[in-house]
Order: sequence, then C-alpha cells, then structure tokens
Amino acid sequence: MRLKVHAKGRVTVPVKFRRLAGIKEGDYVEAVLADDKRELIIKGKRSDVVDELLDVLRKAFPGKSTSKTMSELRKGWVE
Repeated sequence: MRLKVHAKGRVTVPVKFRRLAGIKEGDYVEAVLADDKRELIIKGKRSDVVDELLDVLRKAFPGKSTSKTMSELRKGWVE
C-alpha cells in the first residue's frame, strides 16, 4: 500500500493496519529502518503483560541496565 508523506514527515497508518496491530490513538509505536534503508517498519505496542513486567523490574532494580538486572535474577537460579 502506498502512503503519502505529509507536512513534518507525518504518515497516516490506515485503520485496517492499526486495528490488526492493536494500535490506538495516543499509543507509541516503534519505527525501524530495515538494513536496505528502503523499508520503514512500524511496530505496534507490546502486550500490556510485557509492559507491566518491565515496570515491575524497573521498580525492583532502579537505575540498572537489563543485563545487570538479569544477572542479579540469575544468581538465585538453581541448576
């Protein structure tokens, strides 16, 4: 589908695509430029469960990177 680029680089994502991707007004989406620099990929939001889990981890491990958080969590694992 061809889309027109409007003022300030704005592009309207068709309703059909927004519904399928679960994108609603006010949501943030992720835009990724493909390796060939010719494709722009718009990704819908993550599931609410993932966002809730990330919020819990951010509160439990404030100011720490994902890799540090995961290292601390793995210390308690028994193999």
